[in-house]
Amino acid sequence: MANSVPSGYEYCFVAPAEQPGLTCRFLKPLDFTTAELPPATPDFSQGTQFLPLAIALTQFGPLVFTVAARPAFTDGTVSDWLAYICGQQGYPHGPITATRIGDLPAVTGDAAQTADGAVMKMRFVLLEDDGRLFQMAAMGPESLWASAIEKIEPMLASLELRKVRGTKVALHPGEPLPVAAPAAAAPPTARLTAEELAALALAADASSLDPEHPMNARLRDNGAGLVPRVATVDLTGRSATLAAGAVEGFFRVPLGWQMTILGNIFLGPSHEQS
Repeated sequence: MANSVPSGYEYCFVAPAEQPGLTCRFLKPLDFTTAELPPATPDFSQGTQFLPLAIALTQFGPLVFTVAARPAFTDGTVSDWLAYICGQQGYPHGPITATRIGDLPAVTGDAAQTADGAVMKMRFVLLEDDGRLFQMAAMGPESLWASAIEKIEPMLASLELRKVRGTKVALHPGEPLPVAAPAAAAPPTARLTAEELAALALAADASSLDPEHPMNARLRDNGAGLVPRVATVDLTGRSATLAAGAVEGFFRVPLGWQMTILGNIFLGPSHEQS
């Protein structure tokens, strides 16, 4: 799973205790809250019934986002299924088009519902993965839809399954099975590999990180700073993991280097060994 989170959103994790194969996550705007799921024992012989996985909604204003799942149908395509679900619910819908949710092929379409003279707009996303059918749906008043959909679209595009098994059903009639999107290239990173970190080691032990090391003692006695606590030492990998309370974090350093915590972090090789 990716970890990039756009501003104003956070990940909502779904982990059904009785259905671990449905574990997933999606982006939720910070001003949306998650609602307690109602008790549900869906009858999957009824084609429109799904197991609810998550409900997120605005605290003020009727914007609702849901994630649900059920077994895939035994015939037809994913677009057929979405058209069927909308038809059975009495939702007039527009064109159903192909889309992708991350690497997963899916279909999407807009629909509407009129009740007591008010029109509610809806957007559905349906994807199949090895016989599992996941549905995302967003709903809001027609008067708010143009602005609401800007906030909701990142939610609809963000669903990530903990374990992807592979698409088994075509999206549209007469089409071949969609192929998975090629894996994105890993972004460039400044993080050193274990081999690169080991190559920077100046010693075979962690004595340079001892608070009573002459240099560390001088820095401490002169009020320059303290050595962070050593959490673990990897002699084979020639590195140590330090626990820095000042920044509430852990990080690795090569053996033979020295570390002092001030208001900022200063990291460098031992003067005696350079």
